Amino acid sequence: VEFCSCGCDFRRISKTTVGGKTHLSLTYYTGAQNASDTGRISEQMILHLKDKGTFARFFADQLCNEIERLFKHSEYLLDDWILTYPPRSVHNFMKYGLDQSEEVTKYMAKRLGIPCRRTFVKLEGEEQKLLTMEERLINASDTLVPRQKVIRKGGKYLLFDDIITSGATVMAASWHLYANGAAEVFPISIARTLPKEE
Repeated sequence: VEFCSCGCDFRRISKTTVGGKTHLSLTYYTGAQNASDTGRISEQMILHLKDKGTFARFFADQLCNEIERLFKHSEYLLDDWILTYPPRSVHNFMKYGLDQSEEVTKYMAKRLGIPCRRTFVKLEGEEQKLLTMEERLINASDTLVPRQKVIRKGGKYLLFDDIITSGATVMAASWHLYANGAAEVFPISIARTLPKEE
């Protein structure tokens, strides 16, 4: 099992809190490689999402429920935010024929009534699951390229990643958003791996 060494403490990259939280995840993930490896129905659903795009609307609805609940009890207006996501690599897009993050954010944007922007391009690099935490962060920073003209100066971004494993992709994406003028970044995910202390 690959544990999240960042402990999902996104205060290192973002001081943004919504409803007293620094990020939002629906469940945890133990690292199964295929649906038959796990008895947890949520992990089977996530793996089907990654492989076939199944359950994209379901996960979008569940995330929207929690996002609306958080924003209801925060100082922020949800209408001011933009959804974005780190895209799937070209290799994986060609292999599976879809980008599961794009599918989920498309449904979320429609339901929440906020824009969804493709703010990154994914270059080919090493496979994240084969790398150490330090290598993951470097790899994510090098392979995730911001589309600078798309990022809104002073924009507030809900940053979606389907599974937060080490936190490297979300950290790299957040740094790129801030470096290009974003004012707020709030990470959201379907699942995250458990921090080591848990």
